[in-house]
Amino acid sequence: MSPGTVSALISLGVGFGAAALFTPVSIRIAKRNGAVARPVKDRWNRREVPVLGGTAIFAGFVIAFLVTGTLGTHTIGILAGATLLFLLGLVDDLRHLRPATKLVGQIVAATILIVFGVQARFVDNQLLTIPVTIIWVVGVTNAFNLIDNMDGLCAGVGTIAAVALGAYALRYDVEPFPQVVSLVFALAGAQAGFLLYNVNPARTFMGDSGALVIGFVLSAAAILGTFEHAGNLFIILSVPVFVLAVPIFDTTFVTIVRKFHHRRVSQGGRDHLSHRLVAVGMSERRAVLALWSICAVLAGLGVAASYLDLFANLVLMGISVIFVVIFAIFLGEVAIYRTAADEPEGAAGEEIRKTFLNYVRGTSLVLLDLVLICLAYLGAYLIFFDGNIPDADHARLLESLPVLIISQSVFFYVFRLYQGFWRYFGVGDLLAVLKAVVTGSVVAVLLVVVFFRFRFYSRAIFMIDAMLLFLLISGTRFMFRALRESRVPSDGRRVLIVGAGDRGELSLRSLKTRGGGEYVAVGFLDEDRALRRRKILGVPVLGTLGDLERAVGESGADEVVLALRIEGEELADLKARCRELDLPLLLSPATQEFVEL
Repeated sequence: MSPGTVSALISLGVGFGAAALFTPVSIRIAKRNGAVARPVKDRWNRREVPVLGGTAIFAGFVIAFLVTGTLGTHTIGILAGATLLFLLGLVDDLRHLRPATKLVGQIVAATILIVFGVQARFVDNQLLTIPVTIIWVVGVTNAFNLIDNMDGLCAGVGTIAAVALGAYALRYDVEPFPQVVSLVFALAGAQAGFLLYNVNPARTFMGDSGALVIGFVLSAAAILGTFEHAGNLFIILSVPVFVLAVPIFDTTFVTIVRKFHHRRVSQGGRDHLSHRLVAVGMSERRAVLALWSICAVLAGLGVAASYLDLFANLVLMGISVIFVVIFAIFLGEVAIYRTAADEPEGAAGEEIRKTFLNYVRGTSLVLLDLVLICLAYLGAYLIFFDGNIPDADHARLLESLPVLIISQSVFFYVFRLYQGFWRYFGVGDLLAVLKAVVTGSVVAVLLVVVFFRFRFYSRAIFMIDAMLLFLLISGTRFMFRALRESRVPSDGRRVLIVGAGDRGELSLRSLKTRGGGEYVAVGFLDEDRALRRRKILGVPVLGTLGDLERAVGESGADEVVLALRIEGEELADLKARCRELDLPLLLSPATQEFVEL
């Protein structure tokens, strides 16, 4: 085990132990001084919770760094800026400061970094490095402050990001990377120790005194660890963005959505990624775990980016953009503001929502397809040349890529791929994608023949490109539908469906979209015994109609939905049995025939 790894583990352990010891003390002090977060309409917590947990994080971080780190010019600047923001956040936790006051403090802290030599040196122009450094530090600091909106979220994301930056810095033995290792592992340990008391249900919150310090130290460490010694500009930019992607994306997403809904960006609200995941059916713990997982995957990609060449990094970046856009569109459609007291009512509020959905979503889909076209063509070259594209073919790739983009984009429009709804993506839409991709590829080949005489080009590359593009385009469309249909609330009313045929399937789809997704299908009953133990859209067939009582007991159903056409004594018997079980019997719209009006 290398000395750097030993030092990192010691930092992690000391930070964890110190924060774990100091957090109970901070809870008692907060309760004694009335420093608690009280439930308000635009906040998530539903009870009073102490908010001085940031003092334990800061104490654990400083102690761990002083034990294992070295005080140099850079680290003194980082500690000085972190101390300033800790004190600023502590005053805000106790007295509540105006947003402008906190912003000025963050700018001052970022300027302290610049004075002590921590700057974004990826360009040799001081007029650019200074504002870029301030914007980066203030942006990331605020991003972590904004994601501190649900039990365990900020501390968990911060811990993952700190470990990822530390893993990247451990690759290098030259300064300032050992300083980065001590900084980020000390911070990771302090956050992990605090997290023992912050996971749902939280016994304490970190407050601004913790969130501001976490964001500031990570933003400074990202500059110090990647901007100064990385040799590739793309890696310089991609590593910190990947590692800190979740808070950056959450802040960007919330800012855009609030602007389109005429809400102040600085005001609080239940409209962050975590809140939207809960709104689509996840429990609070699962929503936080999902964001932790996304953060871990993206942070892993960020570390992996430092080991890969430019083309492999472009593929990783393209795949990440695909998932981010789909995730943003999916969560952007969640009607968070409908119940907000200050949201415009009626037609005005709906018009704002439609503006966001029609224009922002439409633009995002076109840009997403542009990324897919580029990604498929690059992937075709990488596959054909086993990941090592010769320089001559690299030039041909760049030479012909504009032709591919123009041809495919035109035929995507001709075949009306942007007029459908992804949420209803089906076989007809799949065929339209196939026609558009094949036609676009054929025309692209003809254009390459006309402009470049097809000299030294490979037909196999264009065939691979067409297959990849078809899979990517259809896959992204289907993924959006899959996300929508997977919206299963954890506390919805449990429904047992009588009838497992085509009408049962229609009833199930109706339940998944009815009332904002407040129903959960737990099983089917059907007279066809061959269907026993099989599943329809993931919902099992529990037995026949004669097994009603047993199925209700096993599934805990709250309601029964009739998706069959039964009448007379059979219907009367079913009603009587439901009354005995004290369950309402509902008639599915799928049982109705079309009638002339």
